[in-house]
Amino acid sequence: MRRTVAIAVSAIAGLAILGVAFFLSPAARRVVGDFAEHELAEALGGSVEIGSVTGSLFHEFQLRDIRLRDAAAEWGRIDHVELRWSPAALAGRKIEIESIVVENTRIIATPPKRERRQPFKGLELPDRLPALSIGGFEIRNLVLGEPIVAKPIRLDGAGRIDMGGRRLLIETAIRSENNLDDVSIRIDRDPVGRRLIVDARIASDRAGALATLLRADGPIDLSAAGEGSSEDYRLAFRCACGDAGAIDGAVSGDLTTLETIRFSLKAHPGARFDRWRRDTGDSIAAEGILKLTARGGRLDPFAVRAAAGAVSATLDWRNSFAALEKAALVVHANFAEGWRPDLQRAVGDKIDGELELAQGKGGYRLDLRARSPLLALETLQGRTDLRSFFEGMVTLSVSENGGMAAALGSSLKAQGLARVDIGNSLSIEKIDVRSASGARLAGTLAYDIAQARAKASGALTLPDSTVAAVLPAVRARGNVVTDFDLDTTADELTVRLTATTPALTVNDAFFPPARVAVSAAGSPLSPQGRLSVRAFDGSRRIGANFSRSEAGLWRIRDLDYRGDGFRLSGALAFNLDAREAELDIAYRGARNAEPWPGVRLEGEASGTGALRRERSNNLLAFSVASLHSSSFSAEDFYFEVRGGYQNPSFAIRSGSIEINDRFHFKDLRLAGTAGDLSNPSISILSAVADLNGSSVAALRPAFLDLGDGLRLRNLKLSIGDKGIAEFEGEFSASRWRAVANLDHIESQNGVSSISASLNLDTDRTQVAAGRIEIASTLTNAETIKLPGEISWDGRRLRVRADGARGLLQADLSFPMRLKRAERLGVDFQGPLGGSARYQGRAESLSLFLPPAFQSLEGSLEFFGSLGGTSENPRIDGVLKLSDGSYTDLTSGLSVIDIDLEAAAAA
Repeated sequence: MRRTVAIAVSAIAGLAILGVAFFLSPAARRVVGDFAEHELAEALGGSVEIGSVTGSLFHEFQLRDIRLRDAAAEWGRIDHVELRWSPAALAGRKIEIESIVVENTRIIATPPKRERRQPFKGLELPDRLPALSIGGFEIRNLVLGEPIVAKPIRLDGAGRIDMGGRRLLIETAIRSENNLDDVSIRIDRDPVGRRLIVDARIASDRAGALATLLRADGPIDLSAAGEGSSEDYRLAFRCACGDAGAIDGAVSGDLTTLETIRFSLKAHPGARFDRWRRDTGDSIAAEGILKLTARGGRLDPFAVRAAAGAVSATLDWRNSFAALEKAALVVHANFAEGWRPDLQRAVGDKIDGELELAQGKGGYRLDLRARSPLLALETLQGRTDLRSFFEGMVTLSVSENGGMAAALGSSLKAQGLARVDIGNSLSIEKIDVRSASGARLAGTLAYDIAQARAKASGALTLPDSTVAAVLPAVRARGNVVTDFDLDTTADELTVRLTATTPALTVNDAFFPPARVAVSAAGSPLSPQGRLSVRAFDGSRRIGANFSRSEAGLWRIRDLDYRGDGFRLSGALAFNLDAREAELDIAYRGARNAEPWPGVRLEGEASGTGALRRERSNNLLAFSVASLHSSSFSAEDFYFEVRGGYQNPSFAIRSGSIEINDRFHFKDLRLAGTAGDLSNPSISILSAVADLNGSSVAALRPAFLDLGDGLRLRNLKLSIGDKGIAEFEGEFSASRWRAVANLDHIESQNGVSSISASLNLDTDRTQVAAGRIEIASTLTNAETIKLPGEISWDGRRLRVRADGARGLLQADLSFPMRLKRAERLGVDFQGPLGGSARYQGRAESLSLFLPPAFQSLEGSLEFFGSLGGTSENPRIDGVLKLSDGSYTDLTSGLSVIDIDLEAAAAA
């Protein structure tokens, strides 16, 4: 027995001696070095290389020449780490470190992001803190270098840690040179007195290390303080972080059980978030109550308020074996009135949603339901791992008043099998979109993130009702059917689209059934392709090759558009961003030719030339030998733009131009210059023409600015023998201003002239005011005039004639409401009102009538009233002519002793 005990004691002693020998050996230090490299890499990210481990592993050892690396290069280096500890404390299941000193650290690049190596474990709290004591730690000469900061910054710090069970003490202080950074933290939890003290302050100047690392673009100032019983504890905090803004709030509750935690906070977004200012407003407030249990918890209530509206939510979750077992989220969001009206027109003024998660095989089952007045979104039996993967059938229903459905005039229902592999791919298969009117889209969509490759294919069917809803002027006699394929990467694009259109009626003109084909290939920035449209009966066809350069220049070559009696051919190029163009096209149309349904165009026209920024001798010209349509005709017309891109000259000349059978121009000559064609302004230097038999000429140069809105200055025209017209105005999205004066402008029949003035400014309460006077040119009598006044208060236009200075007494009112939404506009809907009265000689009014009626004489009385609406006006009136006479000036026949009375209501 004694021999056995002796052998056992000897064996234990031998093992102890071997253990000590191992810990004193270089092999042990290599093991410690490898362990330290692994743990530091896990903590800091990237990889860690330790040059050497020296000293005694039983009490004091050093790590030297520590290099911190990421995949690309070295981002930091630590010269020396010294650690003193007590292995004997391990017998009491405690880690006891006397001191840690870190010397001469230099950070020269942003540390890499840490990868999450462990799967998501749900929401859980540690039961007890590990037993750890660090008597003191020091950081000496930690330097942030270039290029992280413009000028190197040194930091030094010290502190201590003591924790175990419910005991916790952390004290630390870190400062940088010149006090650009100042960090002091004290956390003290007394397990006996059940009191907790938190006193933390972190301040960093704009040029400080912390503000620089966080890219705060301004100073950082964070403070948190709390002291009291663990059963009823409150922690208040405030943080200002440069241009990100500031946040303040408080957390309170029983820290001994952590069963109920109340919190409230208010964030004040800074300049960094100005782009979302209309969503956030000046502040965002949130509050809630968090109730924790041993295996889960509940957040109820939870509320957020911002300029966008208010959100309330509840969240329940349950853990199982340190992982999330199930969760349920209910959300109610009410949008603020006036917030993002386009979005609310598509979605509605509120959204209610429910999300449920339940642990299952290979991840979690996900059920999602979201509803608004106009939309409904649903995913049932979806699968996810809560990290990177989702798969499920998604269904979206849109009412006829929501989003795209409103444009289609029909409700929509869409569904598809969605697969998301975050960082790798996204796909939607079995896409099926249908409208109540019969429109349908079926296909697939896929995106490979690694290859940056997108693919889509499918078929689109549009019935006649959908075509009419989207294009009111078009009537289709059947379905429009389209097939498409798309395959694109950053470097290569392939597109194919074919469509079959039924017979179409456009503006009451017939377009026969046709086939449309578009194909393109090449770089997405510079594709090449072809477009062709051919009617099945051969009555018209279009063909063209197109291409785009990486600079944005589109070219259309071999353009050939022809049909019954017409042909348009040539080539053109344009760059919308640079506002450059090239042109070489010609048109020829026979009598009754319709190049577009409903538009007849007979004659010949051509356009040639180019406008380029780098050229000083640009010339772009349009010429018309003879061109006629139902509303327009021109003979011997020529227009050109000539010169450099800056301030080119332009000229227009024409033998005759006729517009809508009302305006007849002869011998038109107009010349001027344009400003920068990318932001055009026009100077009209000379203008002369014969308009409806009266000569019209510009008396001085006029200027037209087409930049932000429209501005016309210095326009003064002579019209006829005596007439003068002057106008200046400025019209933008937010304000209209104008001054106009007309003096002795003769009517087309020459029997009267008009003089008027108008002053308009939408920023005034009285938006517009003016006068008008119509005088007979057949007499010089002052009494033979029709004077009046015009006023507009932004709601109604009023025209008055009091009869004191003329023949007619009138007071008429018309609806004319000024709209001040995103852009100024005018609404003419509303009731009409007013009346007009005349009592006097008929020959005084007949002077304003065409010559055939100017011989009317007698005593005339008239009264009329205006009513109804602008859409359905109503006129009531009574007219009496006593002791009248009329002579036909052609035959000399006279009718005398006319007594006439008439009444009208229409």
